[in-house]
Amino acid sequence: METGSLLGHLVSRFVSQRENLATEALGYVLGRSPAARRGFLSFIQALGITISGTLAFRTQEAGADGSIPDLVGADVDGRPIVLLEAKFDAVLTDNQPVAYLNRLPLDQHAILLFVGPAWRMGLLWAELVTRCRVASLELGNQRSVSPELIVRPVSSSHLLALSSWRTLLSHLQVALNAEGDVAALSDIAQLQGLCNRMDDEAFLPVRSEELSAAVPSRLIQLNRVLDEVVDRAVR
Repeated sequence: METGSLLGHLVSRFVSQRENLATEALGYVLGRSPAARRGFLSFIQALGITISGTLAFRTQEAGADGSIPDLVGADVDGRPIVLLEAKFDAVLTDNQPVAYLNRLPLDQHAILLFVGPAWRMGLLWAELVTRCRVASLELGNQRSVSPELIVRPVSSSHLLALSSWRTLLSHLQVALNAEGDVAALSDIAQLQGLCNRMDDEAFLPVRSEELSAAVPSRLIQLNRVLDEVVDRAVR
């Protein structure tokens, strides 16, 4: 049975910047639906931060440091309380996650949330944590809220989190169902179809270090070791 959507079909044929399309779709739903905003905030607050009042969501908002988070949830004073970065197969930029974390207001509970495919979560999380360590950012103990939702404190008031698209959108669907927002449910279903399509076409991005001479040489050596192991096992 097909699990895609019209949006998922069209993006595979006409759109190259798929993360941007997913971000705009999510921002559109959050902008139009109060129920979706409440559902999104309940998802964020369940991770361990307190958000007072409502947030205004904007996409692709550049900061003074040159960083451009995909989605920003700002409070009434314009402070970025939620920064969301959407991923399918795009690599992390030089600003991610450290410059983004530095944008969070020091005196407020805030979060940097990455959302990506379930198949990529292990690799993506490892790279995020490594970059924080290289930048001398001390991370607290890791919590796995669910199999596809990971959180680590960055300070007493800031969190770094990674969720699968499936986990985030499922939470929104539950919230929208509870409030009977049929229009927003339909929009989320379109976005879910896009994410399903990206999962079906999953391919890990190639990094520059993978093209160096050392990696192909190592693969050849490992192939030789494997051949030798098989020969010995047969004998």
